[in-house]
Amino acid sequence: MRTAQLETPAPAAATAASTPRPERLLSLDVFRGFTLLSMVLVNSHPGPIYAPIAHVSWHGWTFTDLIFPFFVFIVGAAIPYSFANRMARGETGRQLFFRILRRSVLLFVVGMLLNAYPKFDFATIRVMNVLQRIAICYFFASILYVYLRLSTRSILWLFGTILVLYFVLMKFVPVPGHGAGILEPTTNWSNYIDRHLLAGHMQTPIKEPK
Repeated sequence: MRTAQLETPAPAAATAASTPRPERLLSLDVFRGFTLLSMVLVNSHPGPIYAPIAHVSWHGWTFTDLIFPFFVFIVGAAIPYSFANRMARGETGRQLFFRILRRSVLLFVVGMLLNAYPKFDFATIRVMNVLQRIAICYFFASILYVYLRLSTRSILWLFGTILVLYFVLMKFVPVPGHGAGILEPTTNWSNYIDRHLLAGHMQTPIKEPK
């Protein structure tokens, strides 16, 4: 009479089976792919520029002007999924902070190097670009999520307040030498701050409006 033998799974296989797979949001992955394809289209389309896939010179917007906000939205939407899984695995606040800091610095540095290529003239390098702005947004949004654990209502109040304060600054606070509420390329607070903090490190000088 033959005795049945029970096979015991290998430790590695058992560990893999018991470890939950990271949760992913399919719609976000699809939207990320769509945004990447759109970026390739507007950056490398052949022939003369077609207006809907070119940046506007100042006011208004086209489809091209939505691609950077799309990327920022994707980064923000992915933060709860990424950090919820890490916190569930027992990572401490200190570990998460250094993970956030490392990723933010890497994004910023890669963006700077792309701006510097091929001349690498750091005396006139453009400091801010897409990756640098994403790095800054990612850093502060991640810190808010990990350390404040705000409710959805609190998040809406926080960012609504930020938008209102930004509007008040741009519309009602006088810009030195220009006054308040003049939203031309060279007469608003955004340009004033850039010219004083990033002098010599902007993409192109902003021309005075005609």
